[in-house]
Amino acid sequence: RRWDALDGPLGHSGSTPHVNWLAEKERIKQLCWWDEAAERVGLPAHGQVFHMHPIGLVGCFSEKPPLIDVDAFIAIYSREHVAFAPNTPPLSTLSKDNLRNIILEINRCYKENYDKANLLEIAYMLATVRHEANQFNDGEYFSSRPEFGSLSYFNKYDPVLADSSDARENARFNGNTQEGDGYKYRGRGCVHLTWKNNYLKASRRFSIDFISNPDLASEYRYSVPIMIWGMTEGVFTGRKLSDYINSGGVDYLHARKIINGMDKSSLIAGYALRFESILKVSSVLVMDF
Repeated sequence: RRWDALDGPLGHSGSTPHVNWLAEKERIKQLCWWDEAAERVGLPAHGQVFHMHPIGLVGCFSEKPPLIDVDAFIAIYSREHVAFAPNTPPLSTLSKDNLRNIILEINRCYKENYDKANLLEIAYMLATVRHEANQFNDGEYFSSRPEFGSLSYFNKYDPVLADSSDARENARFNGNTQEGDGYKYRGRGCVHLTWKNNYLKASRRFSIDFISNPDLASEYRYSVPIMIWGMTEGVFTGRKLSDYINSGGVDYLHARKIINGMDKSSLIAGYALRFESILKVSSVLVMDF
């Protein structure tokens, strides 16, 4: 009956029938099978059609979960924080937020390289961040602030102001060539990126000008990728994670050479074991190589 509304506009009436229009309505009638089918199989009577893209539908079910469950990780770490080392101050809200940002960035960085993420490697990365990005002066952990110290403290990295010829030569070897470079290219970010040469490498790798804007290396959106890249590819010292964490065994103690010799290596190895335990129950990370 809905098509009868077009009779008038098409010039059809009982006295002056429009033969073609009558034939068209009969054809339409043969196509109007929905009401009968809907009643039989329980479909909605309105007959509205919705397009469904099969590939898109499959994608909805194939989306991989985040590697690390951020809330679960933070909850467990918060309970264990003070047990990581003697005299550890309580975990502040700021420190907790810092850690959350780092975990979110780790998930983001590995999203496109899901299968490359390894639980043991990430455990050691987090152990390194906990040590390097700790503001010892005020107890802020996982901080995005630069290395703490007075201006003169960084003279040891300076090609002019360092107190020995060996230190000045070492500064120049690492790219610090002008007075003030020691302070300008001091430690920043998750692994406390240090030396102009390393800022230059990061600039080239990520197409970001860390030379003119070294403070950018402190931001989690850059410092987490720098950490992952630098530790997996051996950028900082020539040593990389796979040298110490591989199918042949796990050597958290000597993995410290990736960043800074054997400085605090036992302490950081202990951190890594704790992070390993936390990740085992809060992530889908694998330990296979």
